[in-house]
Amino acid sequence: MFASRCIGGFRVPCVVFYIVVVLAIFAYGFIIRRLGWPDSLEKKITNDPAWSNCDGWAMTHLFFWAFLGFWYPGRYLQALGVSLGWEAFEDLLGRKRLTVGGSRLQLVGETDAVTKRPQERDKYWYGRYVTDTFYNLAGYIVGSALAARFCPEDACRCKRCRESSNWIYSRQ
Repeated sequence: MFASRCIGGFRVPCVVFYIVVVLAIFAYGFIIRRLGWPDSLEKKITNDPAWSNCDGWAMTHLFFWAFLGFWYPGRYLQALGVSLGWEAFEDLLGRKRLTVGGSRLQLVGETDAVTKRPQERDKYWYGRYVTDTFYNLAGYIVGSALAARFCPEDACRCKRCRESSNWIYSRQ
């Protein structure tokens, strides 16, 4: 179902990286909320109105998906599906008042610069379907293009895969 690749002699499904990133996002959000820090990834990178959603979060999307595109190239439908699924999850967290242990499950999002606490009117947990999906797919396309340019072979070169005639990508 999900792409996998041999890295250092071990077959690593890309879902491992999805899980690591989700855990990192929740840890980041938990830490900034506990310490009362503003979300530094909310800072705009440019003031150009055409790029109004170009902030630190957008860049994390771009670079993460470029990484995935490089290591797991050519899986465009999977990238689109996971991207849209994650944005739907973020939208759900922002629109619904999901609670865990009596507290709202909203770990990152807009903060008040004065109080450094989330504002009650904050409805979204950054469920930006269009812009986040754009950055995700742009990153994935760039990563896939870099993989095609610098790593065009499908054959894994580790000893274990050479001996068993395995390939980098599982196309099941």
